[in-house]
Amino acid sequence: MLDRYALLAVVLLCSDMPSWAQAYGELDISGVRARFYANGRVAFDPQSGTPHFEVPQGSGVDANYCGELWVGGHNPLGEVRFSGSTYDIDSSTSFFPGPLTADGTASTTQSVVDLYDHVWKVDRTDVAEHLAYFNCLTDPNCDVAAEFPGGYAVPAGFLDWPAHGPM
Repeated sequence: MLDRYALLAVVLLCSDMPSWAQAYGELDISGVRARFYANGRVAFDPQSGTPHFEVPQGSGVDANYCGELWVGGHNPLGEVRFSGSTYDIDSSTSFFPGPLTADGTASTTQSVVDLYDHVWKVDRTDVAEHLAYFNCLTDPNCDVAAEFPGGYAVPAGFLDWPAHGPM
């Protein structure tokens, strides 16, 4: 069993605006190297026109040429709502990073998209160490200096994660 996993998180929203977001992160674990964009795109790089979903990693073989996040569900009236696309060759997308406005228009702006155009990648080992450190701080039987002799620094991905509103 692998001793570490990667969590790739993308903050997304729906909109009818042009595709602005270009940031991406790469999942590189278990023999896979796959690119995920902040706008929901998977694999396809619109700049180079090439896929980035290599399996096994280092083989030069891409198991997925292009794709996009699909999201569906029921609204409060029980109606089905869906957003997604089959191929992202023209670089258009239904998703954009960042929050929607709360004024009833459920829209976004270029400046909001630019602010959230990022993919946060977090390793399982970082999460485990973070939890162990803060659990140790509250445990009277835990010696922080002995458990974390080099000290502890919160990973940068944790500090700039926009979990509580604007970054």
